Amino acid sequence: MENNRPKVGIALGTGAARGLAHIGVLKVLQNEGIPIDFLSGTSMGALVGGCFAAGLPLEELERLALEIDAKKVRSYFSPSFTRHGIAHGNTVEDILRDIIGDIDFKDLKIPLSVMCTDLITGKEVILSEGSVIKALRASISLPVIFTPVKHNGYLLVDGGLVDPLPVSAVAKMGADKIIAIDVTRNIEKSIMMAKPPRYDKVRSLFSWWKGDRKEKSEWTPGMFQVMLQTIKVMEAKLTELQLAEEKVDVLLKPALDHILFLDFKKSGELIRHGEEVTRLALPEIRKKISTTSSK
Repeated sequence: MENNRPKVGIALGTGAARGLAHIGVLKVLQNEGIPIDFLSGTSMGALVGGCFAAGLPLEELERLALEIDAKKVRSYFSPSFTRHGIAHGNTVEDILRDIIGDIDFKDLKIPLSVMCTDLITGKEVILSEGSVIKALRASISLPVIFTPVKHNGYLLVDGGLVDPLPVSAVAKMGADKIIAIDVTRNIEKSIMMAKPPRYDKVRSLFSWWKGDRKEKSEWTPGMFQVMLQTIKVMEAKLTELQLAEEKVDVLLKPALDHILFLDFKKSGELIRHGEEVTRLALPEIRKKISTTSSK
């Protein structure tokens, strides 16, 4: 019976800090005995999927996520001092090497595809051979933030620019049933552009100092926030198009609209949201992967 069951593929989408919800999803699937035959991931989805595929216990991955604080996040962005990006990404590579070792794709416990974007041609590049560390580093390389990765003649950056939810990639790997986890934000409900919490106090103090207590000038986002929001809008719209065109058997979308791009300090909450949305979907998941279900 086991040999007749459909092959199950998991597509882990992009989402920066919100991608930590993937840990909760994988925890429930594993604990409930849901088979995982293939994994595909973009950006943070690739990072989580890569660690899991390498055999890192989810309990350990969760522990590492819960230990992330603002100081650690800042340490990941080691300055590059070049015109190609703010951070060179070597620190991220070193951390991953300490966690899973300098592993090759062929040695992974679960087959994995990692989504990247070739900055020269704008085309999708799927990495599934060679160094896993190099592939993960490339997939998370958000333009301007991290320097691009030169690899096999490509200049690679974040895969979310072309494939934020890698459904087609896991289908190409041979998955009969696909569970996709979308952690992009609902742009209409997004609070990415909301003013910083301390803005009102600072504005009030500045207005009082100027003697203009009736000033009600509106806050406008800075260049960094505009850049990030632009990318997130693009990723959300691309995801909508993908889901309209690609076959997905079960779509999981945790309620994460209130979580900001770098809210890694909310890792516990993010993981719980991933667990909750997966538990609710378990009846549908079991029905879809049943050997008696129609393809």
